[in-house]
Amino acid sequence: MQIKQIANQALGYLDAKADITAYRRQCIQLVSHEQVEGDPRYMEYKGHKLIKRTDNRWQASYTRNGERVFLYAKTQKDCYNKLKTALGDTIKIQKKRISYRFHEWIDYWLKTYKADRRSRDNDITVRNIKKVSKDIELDKITVNYLQEILNAIPTSRSKVSVYHVLNMALEKAVDNELIKVNLMSKIDKPKHIKNPGKALSYEDERRLIARLQGSSIKNVILFYLYSGCRRSEALIIKRSDVNFNDRLIHIPGTKTVGSDRTIPLFPQIEALIDKSLSPGQYLFTFKADYITHEFHKIMPDYAVKDLRTTFATRMHERRIPGKYIQKWMGHSSMLTTEKSYIKANNDVFERQLLDQLRE
Repeated sequence: MQIKQIANQALGYLDAKADITAYRRQCIQLVSHEQVEGDPRYMEYKGHKLIKRTDNRWQASYTRNGERVFLYAKTQKDCYNKLKTALGDTIKIQKKRISYRFHEWIDYWLKTYKADRRSRDNDITVRNIKKVSKDIELDKITVNYLQEILNAIPTSRSKVSVYHVLNMALEKAVDNELIKVNLMSKIDKPKHIKNPGKALSYEDERRLIARLQGSSIKNVILFYLYSGCRRSEALIIKRSDVNFNDRLIHIPGTKTVGSDRTIPLFPQIEALIDKSLSPGQYLFTFKADYITHEFHKIMPDYAVKDLRTTFATRMHERRIPGKYIQKWMGHSSMLTTEKSYIKANNDVFERQLLDQLRE
């Protein structure tokens, strides 16, 4: 008898629980059709449902700072008003929190949007921008502020790089609704008049080699002359990039698609490499500016990049096919190699062609 009584009580409890569950389901269904008093919208506000609880109170919830917040009220309307107020305050807090200072944003842009294609040039450009600009709130930037940054950059080539970086960074700020408009659109794009460079004459090349005797930069300068490397490229070559067996050397370029390349290990280059270096060591440990400064003292009428032009010119004079010169120079276009880097001595080249025709 006692067992039967306990069983009936258990069944009654389960029935009551089932009724409560059904009631809750009914409430959820009903509130999606009922209306808040004085408001024509259904019982849902911006995706948040208002639910009538079993204790006859109304409940709503929303997320703030990653945590679930619950609101309670005696009536539908009171619950709705509480939810509306809470969501409005949350949006204001979020808008206030999501703001950047200018320097902070360009650092974030470089790290986030250039992560896969981050280059040393962009790193240097961002550093130069921060060096010449005051750090202000991103949404306080003006056209004059941006123009003053460009005016403070000394060289035309660097101005162009700064313009492009500012334009890309601010365009992303617009996409992220951090600012309303990209003000770079109101600034004239600077122009860079490229210095074509010049090749050393044979006499100047002999003079350079003679003056390099006893100089600390002798090996790295001759490496530029005999490899055609860019200034920055030679400074990131490691001993492991040199393959003495196959007589090849890897140039870890970053400027263009074809700049990461492998060139022949010419005898003149091999003689400059310290074979005692461990695989992870760099061939040269100079700072780029130091090389430029010291080279100018030795050859004041030339720049370091003229050694690259000289390499291309010498290859051309030796009748090396253009496609190989292009590859060894790390150019993506043959036009660049021919137009900007090959400065052949016409008299020498013409004499070579005539000798070839006489054979």
